[in-house]
This record gives sequence, structure tokens and C-alpha cells, in this order.
Amino acid sequence: MWKLHPEATVGKDGHDKETNPIQRYTLKNVNFSCVANKPDSKATFYAVGTDKSIKEIENGKEKLRYEAGVNISQLVLMHGARAFFAGVAEDDRPGSIQVLRYPWEKTFEVQAHSLPVERLRISFDNQVLFSAGHDGVLCVFDVKDKDPKGKKEKETV
Repeated sequence: MWKLHPEATVGKDGHDKETNPIQRYTLKNVNFSCVANKPDSKATFYAVGTDKSIKEIENGKEKLRYEAGVNISQLVLMHGARAFFAGVAEDDRPGSIQVLRYPWEKTFEVQAHSLPVERLRISFDNQVLFSAGHDGVLCVFDVKDKDPKGKKEKETV
């Protein structure tokens, strides 16, 4: 049987209870909507919520913050963690996808949906981005990395 944490205990109702998560992060008056882990790191992840920002969290503490100025519903990292795709979820504007270069430089934005972005996923090879919106539309984008230095580094190894 698969468990979330080795120190989980069984409660009175017979279900596993988390007693000691690896990390815990809370922020007053913020509801988190998406989290993405940093590749090759168990201690670092990125979270978005209702405070209109992206937070880099390391060992349970906020390390960096990007003020997006809009509600972001989804966050996806390219598999080298050099770039992010952020799905916008504002009630009064179309669902767009922002492309951000780490550390938090917005490179461009594309309108993908007439309503907020509901889900974002990227293929294992970073070449296809999938976006589903509240408008019922599934968008598939061909991703072209203009600075594929990650590919060059891997090819020389």
C-alpha cells in the first residue's frame, strides 16, 4: 500500500492521518490553487494562490516572490526549471498564459481562452503545452525554446 508519509498513523475512522508532513506552508487569507516542485529538489517548490503572486518556498519558508498582479490558477515548470507557464484566472478577463523566465522575468503572454485557465500541463520533453479552460476549450501549443542551452549542455555530456 502506498502512503504519503512514513509516519502516518491510522485514526479512529480507519483512515490514514498525516501527523508530520515534510513541509508545511501557510499564508493568512490565501487559498492556494496550484503547486509545482523544482526538479531535482525535495526542499523547493512554487505555489500560487489568491494573493496574485508566485512564491518560491524552500524548507517551509518563502525564499522569493513574484507579484503577478493577476490571479494565477495554474503553474507549470519546464523540466529544466528555466521557465514557467502561468495560467491566468481572473473573472473579468480572458484566460491567458504567461511565460516567465526564472527568476521572474515575464517574457510574453498569450490569450488562450475566453474564460479562466483551469489546467496546464507540459509534455515530458518540454515541446508541447496543454491548456484547458473554463470555456471548455483544450489548447495545444508547440513550445519553441529560443535559448535551448539546456539541450546543448545535455548533448555535450
